[in-house]
Amino acid sequence: YIETTTPCPLCSCNIRASDILMDDFYTEPCVLQPSTTDSLELELARCLFLVAVLQAHCKPISSNHAIAIRSAPSDAICVHANILEIEESRGDCKLPDRDTEGYFRFQGEVSVCDDLPGFITSIDETTILAGATETSGIELAILISLFKSRHAKGIESEWNDRRGWHIGSEFCKTVQVIVKNASSSLQNKILRAIVRTIDNRDLAAVHAIRKSKGGGSAQRKRTGDNALAWRRDIDHEYHLHYWKLPDGNVELASVGPHNEFSIPE
Repeated sequence: YIETTTPCPLCSCNIRASDILMDDFYTEPCVLQPSTTDSLELELARCLFLVAVLQAHCKPISSNHAIAIRSAPSDAICVHANILEIEESRGDCKLPDRDTEGYFRFQGEVSVCDDLPGFITSIDETTILAGATETSGIELAILISLFKSRHAKGIESEWNDRRGWHIGSEFCKTVQVIVKNASSSLQNKILRAIVRTIDNRDLAAVHAIRKSKGGGSAQRKRTGDNALAWRRDIDHEYHLHYWKLPDGNVELASVGPHNEFSIPE
């Protein structure tokens, strides 16, 4: 049996589950290794199980959980257990019915990694963007998306690299309006447009924001720092508006519909 009654901060606060009683616990491939103390192996088993349950039977915030272990054999492992009892306070954990022996027969999957890039790439940045209520949440989604994009291209970068860009005062509010009921596809497109803007890529999708609708109108310039106003296509319905400062830095200003040409200063 595996019985745990001392809640760890991760399980009790974030996952909101503490007391577990189960037997016949194992993983495929096996990642439970003998340790100097039984408590370390016990905590790993507990975390693996709880995250697997979260991913299988709870709301889809589970896409932001992964377990870091010393040597990950793959990106995901299969978790098996016979559950006798689980004490949780989530309210959305829907386990299958007990069998005739009184067990919940559980099989699920959990993401694992063994380094920082592996952990970051396991996180769903669109989920973070959709749930962001403050600028810090949107910034985190951008940082993760930026790191993933650079990592995929073999570009070495610190995961929290904030050089060359910052978020304007109205950006968070405009993003929240758009992503509130948006599909994950649109959320991903917004982040992709932001990353390409920061890294100065795909310039064919970039257009100047002009002082008026006339074709010969001058590009809008911000008083005070001479930053130039630009807009980038997100898709056929939405655009990203931003300021390009004289030093090359980018200030993300707003996200809005294609027929909106204003830009917050």
